[in-house]
Amino acid sequence: TTTTTTTTTSTTNDQFWEEFEWTTNEKSKVIQLLLKHETKCNIIDNAITPQRGRYIIDKYDRDAQTHWNKFYSSHETKFFKDRHYLHKAFPNEFGVIYGDNNNNNNNNDIKSGGINAGVVAGGEVSCNEVGDDNDSEMNSGGSTSENENDDNGHDEDFIITEIGCGVGNTVLPLLELNPHFSLSNGDNDATETKLKSLRKKKKKRLVIWGLDFSPVAVELMKQDERFINASTKANCRARAQVWDITSTHPKDIISTNTMTVTSSLTTSSTITSPAKEISNENNIQQQYVESHCLESSSNISLLLFVLSAISPDKMPRAAKNVAASLKPGGILLLRDYGRYDEAQIKLATCRNKCLSDNFYVKHDGTRCYYFTTEDIECLFGRKRKKKEVDGVLSGNCTGNCVQVDEDVEEEGAGLEVLELKYVQRVYKNHADDATRRRVWVQARFRKPYNSSDS
Repeated sequence: TTTTTTTTTSTTNDQFWEEFEWTTNEKSKVIQLLLKHETKCNIIDNAITPQRGRYIIDKYDRDAQTHWNKFYSSHETKFFKDRHYLHKAFPNEFGVIYGDNNNNNNNNDIKSGGINAGVVAGGEVSCNEVGDDNDSEMNSGGSTSENENDDNGHDEDFIITEIGCGVGNTVLPLLELNPHFSLSNGDNDATETKLKSLRKKKKKRLVIWGLDFSPVAVELMKQDERFINASTKANCRARAQVWDITSTHPKDIISTNTMTVTSSLTTSSTITSPAKEISNENNIQQQYVESHCLESSSNISLLLFVLSAISPDKMPRAAKNVAASLKPGGILLLRDYGRYDEAQIKLATCRNKCLSDNFYVKHDGTRCYYFTTEDIECLFGRKRKKKEVDGVLSGNCTGNCVQVDEDVEEEGAGLEVLELKYVQRVYKNHADDATRRRVWVQARFRKPYNSSDS
């Protein structure tokens, strides 16, 4: 019998879920089931020759973008639902951002949003780090009074980057929020004054990057009215690019925005280097090209159910490129498929689905890897040696770590682990009494303040 906990439950329409923990007997049965179907499932074992099997596997990798383009061309924006749960899954980072945009929020909501945790995204210093001994509260943006801004009267950009954004199911809901937020700390005025004396705080303006491997997905997102409204204004706060994280460093991802500013002949513009100037009686219209580089720019980077679609041998480079998108002190938030998720069990018991250990191809040609928390720590954590010995990785990793094709020494992305856990839920459908057991890995990492990207 599954061991369940009822401290966290949820009911949505006919769906009900509760958290669970594997029993030793249950996990053993799942492993035995996968071993029973291992030969039937393995592509190489069922191919005419091992070389033919390897060719098939390599072709899935070469055609990965084609399969995703076909997926989005077929489903367009109808397959995935918009994500509105970030403040629940990652309250330390999104609690205040969502709370400031929620008319029903109260002080308890703000506190539950993780301001007390001292986790500050993107180059800001936490309360503990400035010597306040937890007697103050700070949000992930580190901002205070709504009246504080930069010397030009502009709010400081707080950049959220979604890597693997698809058609915008996370990006677009974020663009619906009030773009401005600041510290909500009305009951702690004394500490507020103390922090102000330490450094100047600024109100934040949300800027959202949406990046994906599929050009079709990116174009579909850019056609949404929410994206258009946020990207065509003079002060652009929505950006989108195609990005293959397995091969391209974020220094090569640059978003440009052309904007037109109309000013009086007697007024000097604060923007320099116009691309074009058009005079019209008493007004001057000037067009400016604004460029933004992704490297070291992001306060928060999101990697939600993305890494699993990549070949395991390409994951280390992908992890480093993702980490390079963060500012020093920036936060990476990850959620992906976990080992022995029900979807893995279904694939592992079908014929010709297994590409390599825990890595499968779906019916539409897209692929999925099922992680352990050790896998994620090896990829994104501090430097660690990883060598393949007898088919598994050794060193600081366990036998469950992501395998590579040949003996190598690989360093992780060098991020600090803030949180690393499994999310395990049993979903029950009261309409047909069906149950589904879902397993995900969830992690929060911080880029060191003294980090220098390689």
